[in-house]
Amino acid sequence: MSKKVNSVLLSVLEIVTYVFSAIFAIATGALLFAGLEMVFDFGSFHTELLEDVLDKSSSTVADVFSLITAFLIVVGFLGVSIFVRRIVRNLKHEIYFTADNLKNIRWIMWDTAAFFFLDLLAKILFNIIHQKSMNISWTELFVVALVFLVIYVIYLVFKRGVELQEDSDSLI
Repeated sequence: MSKKVNSVLLSVLEIVTYVFSAIFAIATGALLFAGLEMVFDFGSFHTELLEDVLDKSSSTVADVFSLITAFLIVVGFLGVSIFVRRIVRNLKHEIYFTADNLKNIRWIMWDTAAFFFLDLLAKILFNIIHQKSMNISWTELFVVALVFLVIYVIYLVFKRGVELQEDSDSLI
């Protein structure tokens, strides 16, 4: 593909990451506000929150756990969108194999791993709290594990690229 097409695609991707970052930042704020609402009863809104957002039949422990899990997942998605935006910005400026890109890929990889384990833990604890049999979608967990492995391979490629770039720069 030509440089012009790459530049346009990277610009569109950068805009998309800004949109996702904004959405996840708003969601993080909303979940933080919901958590504060659970701790500090703000009057009638507390009842509306319990009716609309939280399942009234569930226990308080389950509500708190659900809120914490949702908060951590949204914060993880916010982090991934920020790190992807940084990588896209560097690629747009033709900065490829740098320690900064490697660091961003590493953060994306760890966010993915954290999501994998947090999702698994949330499903297990949800089933324990609600006394249900384990109904975990193994295909979903397999897909998340596969995504982690793909990101890990990309990380290894970029790590080798950074080493070669540093070696090339030292020869000049």
